[in-house]
Amino acid sequence: MSNMIGGIFGGRWDAKVDLWLLGERGDFLDIAKIMAGSNPESAREIWGSFLKVIKRNKGFKLSEMIMDSLGVPNILACDPPSHGNKDVYDFISSKLKS
Repeated sequence: MSNMIGGIFGGRWDAKVDLWLLGERGDFLDIAKIMAGSNPESAREIWGSFLKVIKRNKGFKLSEMIMDSLGVPNILACDPPSHGNKDVYDFISSKLKS
């Protein structure tokens, strides 16, 4: 949920029931929880957070942090790739492939 524009990024309606789903795992949307939270993280914020965490926990996987941000499609919807964040998306892509 973006407090700035009031949109919910990267979601879709379930094909069988009247539910809004988010993320790659198809998590159910808890609208109260989302509205109480902060704005979605940008790719740069996710990468920065990951770099801080792996200093303390070398075994931590970037994919876990991305899933906590409701998956790649949600990050792309919230923070589309652009000239200003291409470097960060390159870092993320490279790390996920390794």
